[in-house]
Amino acid sequence: MKNKKFVLWLALIVMAIIPVYAQQYNPESDFKIDWDKNVKDGIIITGYVGTRREVSIPPKIQNSPVTGIGGMAFRLSNVTKVIIPNSVIKIEDGFSGADGGYYGAFQACHSLTNITIPNSVTSIGAGTFASCSSLTNVTIPNSVTSIGADAFKECIKITSVTIPNSITTIERNAFAGCKNLTSIIIPNSVTSIGAGAFKECIKITSVTIPNSITTIERNAFAGCENLTSIIIPNSVTSIGAGAFKECIKITIVTFQGTITFGENYYYGTGYSPFDGDLDKVYTAKDGGPGVYTRFAGGEVWKKTQSISQPAAGNLGAFTIRMEDNFQYAQGYEARIVNANLLNSRQITKGETYTLKVTYTASRDLEGPILVRLVDPSPEANWWRDLTPGDDSKFQIPASKAGEVVSVTITLNTIASSTGNAPDKNIVVFTTNGRGIKGTQNSGVQKPFNIVFTEFILTRIK
Repeated sequence: MKNKKFVLWLALIVMAIIPVYAQQYNPESDFKIDWDKNVKDGIIITGYVGTRREVSIPPKIQNSPVTGIGGMAFRLSNVTKVIIPNSVIKIEDGFSGADGGYYGAFQACHSLTNITIPNSVTSIGAGTFASCSSLTNVTIPNSVTSIGADAFKECIKITSVTIPNSITTIERNAFAGCKNLTSIIIPNSVTSIGAGAFKECIKITSVTIPNSITTIERNAFAGCENLTSIIIPNSVTSIGAGAFKECIKITIVTFQGTITFGENYYYGTGYSPFDGDLDKVYTAKDGGPGVYTRFAGGEVWKKTQSISQPAAGNLGAFTIRMEDNFQYAQGYEARIVNANLLNSRQITKGETYTLKVTYTASRDLEGPILVRLVDPSPEANWWRDLTPGDDSKFQIPASKAGEVVSVTITLNTIASSTGNAPDKNIVVFTTNGRGIKGTQNSGVQKPFNIVFTEFILTRIK
């Protein structure tokens, strides 16, 4: 009987201790914090000092919202799962190492298998998930507009990634060394593929490069040894050195447009963009747009089919990013540079063009967007308006966010461009001093996207 009383007494003590212990645990104590210098009263998590392997970051710490995760907050920790609250808007850049790589927020968290990124996050910093060797999949929400360099570098277990159409640039080495990545979808919003972005993704067998891409930087797909063919759309104006180096199984390359030989084709020193003599065959007198073939691993390329150039000025669907340019009192601005804008022909004084566009803007436009043709070359002293830059007729009207607008405007040239290279003729969109709820020197800086489904520039006279 005494033993039964003792056991009952011990059980009561344990039951009393457990809730007391639970009440004493405070998840806020698991984190080192600092003030967010860019968000009033916001808090940045700068370090994880807890012992729990499944971590749920609280939306508030000390009654202030958690708005960011610092550049090395979880680096080298043994966490297996992390849930990020909707209060977080950014995962900061990591620190650059001696090897040129980045030590990011979750870099080398080798046990991390699951991460939840909420729709509140707009940027994933450099090196964020680099060398997370157990991470098998990740969903990047549509709220994210930038993925930093090395962000998913050497995440060797990731098999597929869907990049949202909010992304405009895939930074250097973003997915380099993801050796089990078999598929990648690049949306029409992306305009540039960074250096080494998919380097040594050895299981990728096919890649679709959308018509929005203008630049493929050096080593972008180097060492993707199972790629068998590639189509370079007519929107591409430059391909970097070694962009497809050591892609030993590529036997067919299709160029839909013309890329100027020299800087825009090599985009650096050293290797040609492709193995073998493709650069010489493509840039020869009878080269240009077409289909080129070789035997696997061979050095000799042959043009096997010609492709007619598309109608001048038809750029199809793509996205531009209107960036802050208050320094020059021009509000927000975007420049469209494309080798096929007018098939690289020279614009001359006294011509008439029509520009037909169908688009939606990601934010309300308080005023019209002015449109002009410009020659930004050194020969033009870096900027020459080829059409009037302040004529009220040459503008896209104000609109609401998400509203589909279709408009055709007429542009009359008042000057001639200095040459026929792709970068001599560009289209510039500017809010001309007005922003989104802000004007020059207002301190309001809110870049936004314009998504085109139609963009046709045609010379009519």
